[in-house]
Amino acid sequence: MRTEKRKTGFTLVEILVVIVIIGILAGLAIPAVTGALRTAKEAAIRQEIDVLSQSLEAYRLDRGSYPPDFSDWNAVERHFRKAFPNMNDNELRILSQFTHYNSGLAQTDVGAVTDPRTSAAFGHYPHAIDRAEALVFCLGGFSSDKKRPFTGQGGPLVLASGSTDPYTAGASSSDFLKYQYNTDRNQGQFPFKTQDLTIALLTSPTAYAYSNDEGAGGAGGSSTANSLGATVYADPFPVFRPNSTEMPIAYFNSSTYNITYGTDPSGSSAPAWLTTARYLQSLNVYCPPGDLADVGIARPYASNVIDTTPPSTIRGFSVTLAVAEFAENKRFQLISAGLDNNYGGLVSVSGSSLPSSGCLYIYSVGRAYNPFATTTQATTMESLQRYQDNETAKAFGGSEVYISNPQLDNVTNFSTRTLESDLE
Repeated sequence: MRTEKRKTGFTLVEILVVIVIIGILAGLAIPAVTGALRTAKEAAIRQEIDVLSQSLEAYRLDRGSYPPDFSDWNAVERHFRKAFPNMNDNELRILSQFTHYNSGLAQTDVGAVTDPRTSAAFGHYPHAIDRAEALVFCLGGFSSDKKRPFTGQGGPLVLASGSTDPYTAGASSSDFLKYQYNTDRNQGQFPFKTQDLTIALLTSPTAYAYSNDEGAGGAGGSSTANSLGATVYADPFPVFRPNSTEMPIAYFNSSTYNITYGTDPSGSSAPAWLTTARYLQSLNVYCPPGDLADVGIARPYASNVIDTTPPSTIRGFSVTLAVAEFAENKRFQLISAGLDNNYGGLVSVSGSSLPSSGCLYIYSVGRAYNPFATTTQATTMESLQRYQDNETAKAFGGSEVYISNPQLDNVTNFSTRTLESDLE
């Protein structure tokens, strides 16, 4: 009797069942793996912020106070004169050539002004050395030359080849702008790696190391606009971009948090850019180059703690509501845009009745806040939780700014991980 051999292959039904099982397992595994990768990247950002925080504490021990964030020139001068008591005044004059603009938003090589600090035509421009550039300038190391901590050997700035030293007689206003970033500067409190800094090299007409974070190029720089339309120039002040992000970490010193509300320059002889656009140009915020919808704007966060002895005015504006203290109100804030590389945030919204300088947000509920609002506006803000920029803008008659809620994945030195992870 003949026996037929049974085939050992899989049937079509069996193969389909296996494929379905693999698909189900993959569907379960991919989100878990993706979530784990995201958590790991957020943890890496948080670790960078922790190290920067430790470096800022070390800086305070070395120099007597936390570094300035360059939103206020008087604070810059006070700090560095105390930190370097034997410093030559030319060091601050060199810095001021980069930080002071006239009414035409031009630097000091226009009009041959060699010391803008003493010229009524010029004023300190908060976005010239911004909140991200200030961090690198201060933590990256200074020269051991007590008279020239900025431009001495190993300092953050070095004179471009072929330029006249401003310390010599006969130097012109343009010579003060010929300093470039020193890639061989001394070690500071934080070990910045050159590849993580926005340093570019201009080769013509002369070699010049500058920062390209403004999106412009050239010594003395061609001008460009940041996300608020404010003019900025290429300069020798790079920003720090950790490996996992495209946006830098912004730094705010607690002594100048309030400048995020702007300035009321009534009766001031300040340049026109401050008088006519005070809610944008004078704010202590970090606004990188690019469209606001794509990059956002970083500004200090308030806290749930209410000031029991509030001032009647802030920056010249009358206070109408309870005043919330800032988060980390005795130290500093470090803010990363997170993995979406967008800080979110609102300042001026087209068509909106948002009071004064827009709104801040209260950590950790994410509620919109402005101490100059009316009672009705305050009631509206009370209902806006979870860092809802778009809903806040629409609630005050404006239009949506962002595709989603980009603030949610911001990482700070006062959040455990992201702002979203700490929502109450």
